[in-house]
Amino acid sequence: MLPWLVLLGLILLLYVNSVWIRKVLGVERRSFVDDYMNDQHRKITKYIQMSCLVIVVILAFSGSWFSSYPQLFGIAVLLFITLTESVRIYMLYRYGNNKKEWLATLQELIILLVFILGVMYYAMNDTL
Repeated sequence: MLPWLVLLGLILLLYVNSVWIRKVLGVERRSFVDDYMNDQHRKITKYIQMSCLVIVVILAFSGSWFSSYPQLFGIAVLLFITLTESVRIYMLYRYGNNKKEWLATLQELIILLVFILGVMYYAMNDTL
């Protein structure tokens, strides 16, 4: 029961902290669909997405090696989110209209990574 409460607490922390930091910094809520700063940002993100998709497909079809290390899928997802959001943070810092938006996005990424690592920790220890 306790791991579920920890995960729910992390979800609540992610939401409350996102609302709070955006209110403090005066940054509007952004959508995740087609939210690119420029054409270069779109191309880099698409390249990362396709690369991660190829990696996940290779891991999924690699047979017994992948089944003996199931945490590799979680690590691939973690790397995918980190890479795409890092590119977004850089593009917001470099080309964004509101220079504080990259700070809000960085803070959200950190809390999201803590959440994903928490899920991976509890999944690997079979305590859910």
